[in-house]
Amino acid sequence: MPRKRDRITEKCQWSLDVLDRAIKRVNDDRISLHKAAQEFKISYSTLQKRYRRLEQRSPRLGRKSIFSPDQEPILADHLIHMTNVFYGLDSMKFRKIAYECAEQLKIPHNFNKESKCAGPDWLERFLKRNPNISVCKPESTSINRIEGFNKEEVELFYKNIEDMVKSKYEAHQIFNMDETGVSTVQEPGKILAKTAQKRVGTVTSWERGKQSLLFVQ
Repeated sequence: MPRKRDRITEKCQWSLDVLDRAIKRVNDDRISLHKAAQEFKISYSTLQKRYRRLEQRSPRLGRKSIFSPDQEPILADHLIHMTNVFYGLDSMKFRKIAYECAEQLKIPHNFNKESKCAGPDWLERFLKRNPNISVCKPESTSINRIEGFNKEEVELFYKNIEDMVKSKYEAHQIFNMDETGVSTVQEPGKILAKTAQKRVGTVTSWERGKQSLLFVQ
């Protein structure tokens, strides 16, 4: 009787349909090949070969992108990260970063070498290829407010509330308080941030000036 060989390796445990779905995910959602390979459990080298083969077959319309499909999502992630830490980048700063990246990685480009930044046309095409990034107006957030929002301060806040509850104050002893005054925080310019993000803040200089408390009984 012929012997039946038992499979002892997990390699090539994917179908062409899975491979095509991974490539479609890269093209539609603009994720990197590395991320798609991990998500669909495909060898990165196999996915890369298949992707390049399809790229060579399909005709390209318009101008060629400076950065590859693997590199552009990294730039987009950097923009989102900088926004999340309250140091969002405006258009000019991001264009300068794009120029520096192209120079460091030795990528052929037609960026302006005198101003050392990418052009506005490149930024416009970048935003079209990465719809998860858009231009928005951030809220002014002073650095003392950012530094004050930490674990110790939050725990102290809830401890004070707990102490107040234990005191069993009556309704006529509780006042609603709000602050009013003129803000001295600088007005920030527009930055690049994640699309549809509800609140976007950017750090500004320290708040100075007097504050008045308004009591409403």
